[in-house]
Amino acid sequence: MWAGLAAIPVLFIVRVVAVDDFIARRVFLKTPASYVNLSSEAWKVHEGDTEVTLAVRFQPNTKVGQVFSLRVLAPHGVKVAKLVGSLQSGYLQVDLFNTNNTSILNKPFSTHFLEQNEEHSLAVRINTKDNTLSYRLESTSDHVCEITEKIDMQGAELVPTLGGGGNSMIGCVTLVTVQVGAVSPPYEVIPISWNEIGECRNDDDCAHRDCNKGTCLQLEVATCDCYGTQKTGPNCRYPARSVFILNNDDESQPSNIRYTPWSVDQMITRITIDFKFAELDNKQGVLLHSVLDDGSVVKLYVVERNGNLLFGSLGHVNFTLDSTVEYHSIFIGIHRASRFIDLTVDGKTQVIF
Repeated sequence: MWAGLAAIPVLFIVRVVAVDDFIARRVFLKTPASYVNLSSEAWKVHEGDTEVTLAVRFQPNTKVGQVFSLRVLAPHGVKVAKLVGSLQSGYLQVDLFNTNNTSILNKPFSTHFLEQNEEHSLAVRINTKDNTLSYRLESTSDHVCEITEKIDMQGAELVPTLGGGGNSMIGCVTLVTVQVGAVSPPYEVIPISWNEIGECRNDDDCAHRDCNKGTCLQLEVATCDCYGTQKTGPNCRYPARSVFILNNDDESQPSNIRYTPWSVDQMITRITIDFKFAELDNKQGVLLHSVLDDGSVVKLYVVERNGNLLFGSLGHVNFTLDSTVEYHSIFIGIHRASRFIDLTVDGKTQVIF
């Protein structure tokens, strides 16, 4: 499905008293003056540490503003460097500054346009040994840039800020991790100062789930059903994908897409296929083939305007395509409780059996 950054659960660690860990909490940045500064004993840079990693998830309601910063502070509070992630006219910008607030990236990143009201994930890594900064947005490949000035982080402390900069992004942001070297995830993350922040709504509830033009289904968690919107993705905002399937009679080199349910108890209730013929003189082939739990077969195929659906032990039925349209649509509704199937082809319900 959609690969993203794994959230670290909220921990309760007992030393003398219980400490409510701030990591992975969804913070609502209310105004441009919003910020929260965080601290953890795990954010000390020791000798031999050459990598620092920061990961956040954020859902902007505005197209401008600072999402986060990470200050590298030497003993006595002297700033060594500052990493900043922000939005400018909807574009994500990632930059690194030295003590004098001068950019020390060979080419700051600012090529990704981010949609509002959608959650995005970002991971940034600074490597002082190789003098590189790399980041990954969503599940894309890493983007790497040269750091033009040597950074000495030995003995420094890391201070992440959500929002801030005097011009905060408005929306939700979650600090997933700040990690020094290859150590374990941070612990006892506490806010040391804050302004104009709150808690974000829980998207596990359909009342608060953004499904664009789709429908929210209250399953184990609130889930967007994108059927009929010609969109896909967790919020029904990405264009639906299409593929080219070659009619190949050589079964040793089949052309197909395979789908496997997530779990054995996942029940398929409908199958929808939108398609068009690529060649005027070759309008035939199998559209769907599946083997059911009882060993029977589901098979859907067409020859010119005529088609046939075989559905296991329930039987089979013929149907006709509408010759006046280029794109054809076939809908198969599966009613398990009543043990019947309804078939709609090009907008017309042709059979129920």
